[in-house]
Amino acid sequence: MTSATTAFKQPFYWDNYRDTTVGRYLSQREITFISRVLIDAASPPRRIADLACGSGRITLPLSQAGLNIIGTDLDPVALASFQRQSQQVPLAQSNASDFPFTNESLDCLIAIQCLQYFDQARFFQECQRVLAEGGLLIFSVVNRQSYKRALNKLLGRYTDHDSNYKQSCQELLLTTMDYGFDIQAISGYNWLPFDRLSNSHLVGLAARIEQILRLDRLYRTSPWFLVAAQKRNS
Repeated sequence: MTSATTAFKQPFYWDNYRDTTVGRYLSQREITFISRVLIDAASPPRRIADLACGSGRITLPLSQAGLNIIGTDLDPVALASFQRQSQQVPLAQSNASDFPFTNESLDCLIAIQCLQYFDQARFFQECQRVLAEGGLLIFSVVNRQSYKRALNKLLGRYTDHDSNYKQSCQELLLTTMDYGFDIQAISGYNWLPFDRLSNSHLVGLAARIEQILRLDRLYRTSPWFLVAAQKRNS
């Protein structure tokens, strides 16, 4: 059996997180933020790429909404899982160090739930290279300064080497600007006191409370946050 055949038959591991109640909440928050940013853009992006697209959790809804989007991922199992769901969206196998796009060829790059796994400096350099002037970069990050990190430390679930907690919100925003981007929008999320594999019937209630209290505005202390930044004109 070839490796391609094996990849085609394997389930994609991260779909276990996508299909839980918490996973669906996260997807809804992320897609809502992305859609709002794209709608509010002065010039709607014509060429969009979703980095580390997995099996299409973000890419497919945006494609179905009529956007011209390509998905990229390093994992052949992820891409095979994507193609089992749709053959319509173009895909490319690629890592986060060398994007498979020519200089200034994209209007928007999306990187959701993946930045903590990348070499950050190389990631921003590549974003600068492939985005056209005024292009949008939309990404999410785990916040080093949040109650969830403090709780994990208290429960012994966290070490200072945990790769999920690299930077605080303020540090990441400064880094983004240092690489030539202007911040356009920020939204905090994932205040829910549940694990990502949770199917608790209280998830909906917690999400509603998060919405009523407008915790999205407290992004500096939010467990996760979403950022939209625009490439600065040279």
